[in-house]
Amino acid sequence: MDFLEAPHTQVLAVAAALVTGVTVYNTLSTSTAKVPGPWYTKWTGLVKHYHTLHANKPKWVHSLHQQYGPVVRLSPNEVSISDPKDLKVVYNVKESFIKSQFYEAFAGPHLNEPSVFSTRNRESHRNQRRLLAGAMSESSLKLLYDDIFSLAGTAIARMSEELSTRGVIDVAKWWLFYTTDTIGTLTFGSSFEMLELGKKTQYSEDLATLGKSTGIRIVFPSLFRWAAYIPGIAQIFGEAQNALIRLDGYAMTSIKRQETAEKETLFSKIIRAKDEDKMGYSELRANARSYIVAGSDTTSTTLTYLVWSICGDLKMRDRVVEEVKGLSDEFTDADTRQLKFLNCAIKETLRLYSAVPAGMPRDVPAGGAVIGGYHLDAGVTVAAQPYTVNRNPEVFPNPDEFNPDRWLHETREMNDSIFTFGGGSRICIGLHLAEMEIRVAASKFFREFPNVSRSSKEGMTPGDMDPKLMFLMFPAGGRCLVQN
Repeated sequence: MDFLEAPHTQVLAVAAALVTGVTVYNTLSTSTAKVPGPWYTKWTGLVKHYHTLHANKPKWVHSLHQQYGPVVRLSPNEVSISDPKDLKVVYNVKESFIKSQFYEAFAGPHLNEPSVFSTRNRESHRNQRRLLAGAMSESSLKLLYDDIFSLAGTAIARMSEELSTRGVIDVAKWWLFYTTDTIGTLTFGSSFEMLELGKKTQYSEDLATLGKSTGIRIVFPSLFRWAAYIPGIAQIFGEAQNALIRLDGYAMTSIKRQETAEKETLFSKIIRAKDEDKMGYSELRANARSYIVAGSDTTSTTLTYLVWSICGDLKMRDRVVEEVKGLSDEFTDADTRQLKFLNCAIKETLRLYSAVPAGMPRDVPAGGAVIGGYHLDAGVTVAAQPYTVNRNPEVFPNPDEFNPDRWLHETREMNDSIFTFGGGSRICIGLHLAEMEIRVAASKFFREFPNVSRSSKEGMTPGDMDPKLMFLMFPAGGRCLVQN
């Protein structure tokens, strides 16, 4: 009792009370404090990180939207939105809400080589996009169609070989090889030969290594500076650094080769350009890496879930097969655009199985902004995630049901409620390429395998296809087996 009554103890108690009071006041007086959400999100973002590490953050965020509405607090400084009207405010063509610090994790270990995807600087993005967008336009992609068509044919041939020897096809594996070889060919002028070899190459392993380190930096952005002192983390970042050196060497060799090569690629015009239409080597290298990552896993995941979903309903499969039967052997991209039901199925796959399901964070600009009726201070992070936006029950009845027929009566509201490729000036630059690859590959697949169905061989179960939801989505089992 004497100790408790001692003057220094009383001073400490008063100081502690003041600190606690100030902390509580500051927390409860922030602009996000008035936003609906679980009580603990006023104080910490640890729960958000927990769900990120367990590959189910998009589901957790979605459950909060179902409980609290279109605007929900995820942490003391982060809010998630889902109303299309609010999306148009945040993801606008003026880029008034710039990309958050989150994207620095994609800029490479030293943060000095941002790509068109990862850069947070408006002028840098506008300049890079100006140089890159032309080659990604629908008219320019027609020049690269033959490469896509040929590689899709190779993928189908390898699937046929696997079916004859194994009795099943792992479409997840072959679609990844197809999309990686395709983006390699279109970016560098030569493929990574994954389809030819039937296995992952050093290049793809290096990409996976970089992906692992990037994932850690997304959750723990400040961890990189302490990596050398944490054995397990040090190894991951060390391997990532070695992988980056190899990738950069490959990219630079390819870029040098394209300076004189006649073959057209996504970068050839920029590489051969002069003055203001030319891009520096560091930017070319960064965008080459970005294209490979963004153009392989995402498109292959969409193709995998497209096949799996269609094979889950044999009547649906037969409708697709009947459509593609009418194609000639040397069909064009224009021909595939006329396949009404297949294109509806592709749109439904992009809606329900967005390869990027997680939030796309932006910073509230100076002066703050009103989002969903709530004033948010400058610097607050705002994000919309495709997983939730694409499941608006008012626009898509029974939103968790795979129903391509809903797109037979497509409306503007439906298109406004799809966020798979993002929005505004930062909308995915490769969306036309991805759609072309999917149309061609799916058409060839269902022509070659008209009796395809889901397989239960080798212990394959529907649980293998449960989505693991990180920044990207992928099947929990890492495979997708079908039979014909």
